[in-house]
Parts: sequence; C-alpha cells; structure tokens
Amino acid sequence: PSAEAVLITKNDLRIEAQAAPGEVVLQGTGPTDQRVGFRLLNTSGVLLQGFTVLQFRIGIVVETGSANTVRKNVTTQNQIVGIEVFNSNANVVEQNISSLNAGIRFPGGVFVAGPQATGNIIRHNQTSGNRIGIHLNGTGPDNVVFGNETFDNRLAGFSLLRSGQAETGGTGNVVSGNNSYRNPD
Repeated sequence: PSAEAVLITKNDLRIEAQAAPGEVVLQGTGPTDQRVGFRLLNTSGVLLQGFTVLQFRIGIVVETGSANTVRKNVTTQNQIVGIEVFNSNANVVEQNISSLNAGIRFPGGVFVAGPQATGNIIRHNQTSGNRIGIHLNGTGPDNVVFGNETFDNRLAGFSLLRSGQAETGGTGNVVSGNNSYRNPD
C-alpha cells in the first residue's frame, strides 16, 4: 500500500490500476493526518479506475470538475466519505464499492453536494456499512441516481436533503431503479 495522497489537476487523463481488484491500494496514515486520497480538482475528462482507497478523511473527491469518471474503485474505512462529488457537473460515478466509511454527521458511501452539482450520474454502485449509502445534499438539478445497491447502512440507504432545486431551469433529481434493503430508513 502507498501512503501518499494524490492531487490531480490536469485534464483528459486515464489513471487506471493495472492489477487485479484490491491489489493497488492507496492507504492513508490516519484520517486526521491526510484529508483526501485522490483529489480531482478543476479537472475535465479524467478517468480514475480500479483503486482501493482507505483510511483518509475522504477517499476520492471530484471538486469543481466536469465530465470525469470514477469507476470500479473500492473506498473503505474513510472517516467522512468514500466518494464525494462537490460543486461538479456531468460526472459519472459507477461500479464502485463503498463500505464502512464512518460518515461523521451525514456523508458515508457516495456524497453529492453543492449548488453547482448538476447533471451527475451515480449508477451501479454498491454501498454498505456506511452512515448513509448515497446522499445528495444541497445539489442543483438533473442528477440521476439509478441501479445502485445499498444495504446495512446505519442511518439510511438514500438521502436527499435540499437537493434538485430547479431555479436554473433544471428538472430536479431522479432517483430510480435502486435496490435498498436492511437500512433503517
């Protein structure tokens, strides 16, 4: 395992683990020491695929970016959230496994937040053992959450809080075709 945090600020990159699932690990030294495992900052067209990211405050974050893809990663044992999309638009988060992320306050498995978070697609992910499986908070419209499986989360499988406001002419958010079980709410 590597103990480095990775900051990505370049566009149009493919960052793929070239090994069997679970073999390429980015491991923090503890959640109070390192804030983010992979941070995509102001990027467009980046593919991040095939990593296990654990023991950071946040495993993976897409921050003020667009048209990025976070695919087939495992995020676990992070203090706040496994995967976060913050004030970013038109990103795809798919086929990830996010489990056992502590979720201080509300986040947990996959977290989408900020009024500029619009048009993101969250699909075919699996979340378990988090505070909340998939949580949208204060987002803009047109985010789509479908085909996800969320189970055994401590507070809820899905949560939408002040999300999908259509002031910009959007249509709200769509949450459909997900499988949620053994969650309190």
